[in-house]
Amino acid sequence: MQFDIWSLILIVAIFNGFLFGAVQIVKGLLAKRFNALALALIILAYCQLQYWLGYQGYYEFVPHLIYVEAPLWFLVGPLILVHVKGSILVKDLLHLLPALIMLGFVMPFYFLPAEMKLEYFLKQSDPDSYEPNLLQYIYLLHLSIYVYLGFREMVAKDRIISKVTSNAALLNNFNLKLTLAGLGGYCLLAFCLSFLMDYSYSYWAPFDFINFLLLSIMLIVVSLTPSWYMNVPKNLEKISSADITRLKEIMEIVDEKVNADRLYTNPELKISDVAELVRIPIHQISAAINQVRSQNFFEYINTYRINAVKENMANPEYRNFTLMAIANEFGFNSNTSFHRIFRKYTGKTPKAYLKSLEA
Repeated sequence: MQFDIWSLILIVAIFNGFLFGAVQIVKGLLAKRFNALALALIILAYCQLQYWLGYQGYYEFVPHLIYVEAPLWFLVGPLILVHVKGSILVKDLLHLLPALIMLGFVMPFYFLPAEMKLEYFLKQSDPDSYEPNLLQYIYLLHLSIYVYLGFREMVAKDRIISKVTSNAALLNNFNLKLTLAGLGGYCLLAFCLSFLMDYSYSYWAPFDFINFLLLSIMLIVVSLTPSWYMNVPKNLEKISSADITRLKEIMEIVDEKVNADRLYTNPELKISDVAELVRIPIHQISAAINQVRSQNFFEYINTYRINAVKENMANPEYRNFTLMAIANEFGFNSNTSFHRIFRKYTGKTPKAYLKSLEA
């Protein structure tokens, strides 16, 4: 048994993948939703375990486990996309096709005698007889395609989210964007390193360890994405064609309710909450805000919040409050989003605006 820093890193990644994935799946079951990324993390942890068994020489004792993980690699990309979409349709089952093709490709190997499996594996893992791995490039291309599809789905959801929620954290969703960008960077880096190894016909063992660890970290981060983000109904793109007079009437009703009940102070306020209170369909409220105010729901609610913050900055009752405390009072739950939105609406930072009032 070999034990070095790379082996330690891999053991930590395997343990972390199984543990975190299992916890997230249990949470998902309790919340009655499917956590696709948690399943992807467990699959990745299992693939790591397979690699560790080979690295430690355990395949001599369990040769029938060799390459069992090969088809599973092609499930990671589709599970990422399912996580971003937040739902599974019948047509999404076509995304399983690459994994099924890979299963068919390696199936004959599974029926080989144990001695032949072990001999083939030892030859493939021998640095002195290193050969280019075409399957590695196919997998990286496959994952790159799903990263692109995930980005495209996320951009489409951002447009819809701005119509149905006033939560800036959900709209910007930094974790998800960073992780998808990281996965894209990983694919590019892995492709370049694989090409360098193939070009020089030399094998660099730490490369595989780094690959596994990077994928684990990024999948963990993306699994932390707020679940509400994953369940935005796409049909909100179809805005009602009600006449402008009716839309103005709806806008007056919504304005009155938002202002009278100070709904904007709720940082998690969604258009469905407003629709339930005023008993008007979501798509009509969305249409009214778009047509009458030329805003989406996110911008509309933030207009109330910014006006409330500006109004109370000079209020003696709030003299001992910090700017962020005032912002929290009126629906902002993030310092970063508050400063960004305040500057967008006023052209000044909160501190600069406060100084202008004092002057």
